[in-house]
This record gives sequence, C-alpha cells and structure tokens, in this order.
Amino acid sequence: MKKRGRPKKSIICINDGVVYRSVSEAAKAYNVTQGGVSKQLTGQRKSVKGYYFKEVSGNESEDELKNIRNKEISNILKGRVEND
Repeated sequence: MKKRGRPKKSIICINDGVVYRSVSEAAKAYNVTQGGVSKQLTGQRKSVKGYYFKEVSGNESEDELKNIRNKEISNILKGRVEND
C-alpha cells in the first residue's frame, strides 16, 4: 500500500528549540491546529498563537539546530519570516 502525501519532515519550534517528528506532534504539544502549523510553515500565516515553526530534516546536529533557530529568531525580530 502506498503512503499518500509527501514524506514527513521534522519540525522545530523556533520559540523554544524543541524538535518534533511531525506537524501533528508539534500541534498537539502547543495546543494549536495542524492546519495552523502547516499554514505557518508554507508562509500563509506569520505565526500560530505566537509560535513559529520551521521544517528540518531531522538529521541536524544540535549546533545546526541552534544556528537554524538563531537565524529564524533574527528574521522574526527584523519582521520577516522566511520559508525555505
């Protein structure tokens, strides 16, 4: 049986640096909707109840995750959220 959709990517919460295995896992952790997280990831929303998320491969080192988070925080503070 084929899986539908695209492969799952890990999600990092920019606010606290916690990495989740899926959008649904991240949404549950912050009591927000999966749709809200997905829309924020695709640039349709700036944030979800004040939370910012970014897709990551799940293979990053702690230093790489820290650099990703710091870059995103800088972008948020400058008023621009990038969705690569």
